[in-house]
Amino acid sequence: MSNRTGRDSRQDVLVAAESSHRVGQPSTPGLLRGRVAGIEQTWFILGIVVVLLLALTVAGTGVLNPANLVNIGRSTGPLLILGAGAALVILGRGIDLSAAAVAAVAAQLFAWLVGVQEYSEVQALLVCLAASVVLGAINGVVIVWGQVPALIVTLATWQLYIGLFRLFVSKETNATLPSDSTIVAWMGGGKLLGVPSTLLIAGVVAVTLSFLLRRTSVGWFYRALGDNIVTAQLTGVPERGLRLGSYVVSSILASLTGVVLLGVAGSYTTAYGSSEAILFDAITIAIIGGFSLAGGRGSIRGVVVAAVLIAVVQNGMTLLNFTVVATTLTKSLILLAAIALDAWMHPESEETVRAGDL
Repeated sequence: MSNRTGRDSRQDVLVAAESSHRVGQPSTPGLLRGRVAGIEQTWFILGIVVVLLLALTVAGTGVLNPANLVNIGRSTGPLLILGAGAALVILGRGIDLSAAAVAAVAAQLFAWLVGVQEYSEVQALLVCLAASVVLGAINGVVIVWGQVPALIVTLATWQLYIGLFRLFVSKETNATLPSDSTIVAWMGGGKLLGVPSTLLIAGVVAVTLSFLLRRTSVGWFYRALGDNIVTAQLTGVPERGLRLGSYVVSSILASLTGVVLLGVAGSYTTAYGSSEAILFDAITIAIIGGFSLAGGRGSIRGVVVAAVLIAVVQNGMTLLNFTVVATTLTKSLILLAAIALDAWMHPESEETVRAGDL
């Protein structure tokens, strides 16, 4: 009688997780929270994007010019890729601060392999992929089997990975795209039917992750794990393997982001203190996109729209000649608002933080 289908197991996980939340009747504030939470967050964010575009148009910035829309699309791609990786880890009640370092190492490693070691682009990309798997696995093993909080582990490996690369591979702090690059140059600056290549790559990543999370048993199990880890363990969810896998996938997507950004700008700085901005954007996108710090909630389509929002904010403030400091401050306020809204709608987020899941 032990031969049960994946559908049966998935149903057990969902029923158990749902029942764990049915404790008492909601209060009046709880009913209000429920009604707000019932609004599709993706549509809410999309509405903000539309209003922002209209405001920028009225201000005469030319934000809707075809060339500028291409720029927004090209900026959205890397944000979406890294944001999706951050969201995946947060969904399982984790966090990966080392993603920015992995992106920097991948960009530097690719440039060094092609430009100095004379690897082909395909060979260099495969090495970057393998390296990202190893770096992600290191995070996952220490966090899952060592039972060290993810915040501490990934904060340490954020600096460790860049330091080790600088010590054993290359002391250069600026990666430059080789002049004869074709593949990565297209990944960063190409188009297909008028659509920026970065957006196409990000679209493939988003569709793939969305399918895995919504249409496969692995996705259902992982979501249940983030929703209630104790219940998931009792129903046989492979907790360690799923959590390890999330850090590996996050690292792979970070590596892809670094290579894409190298193709976009033609260079990528790996100096200490240079990776905070992209890490901040990735976590902001995940939170705005609806991935709760309490775990178990969020959709990739929310991350897609959140990435567009951040890209539009950055582009609009550039068109309005705001400083980098002002842009960073604006994004910080957006993140604080998203966290406050999440904490209000999902009070159990506080329990997650107190329990040390991060």
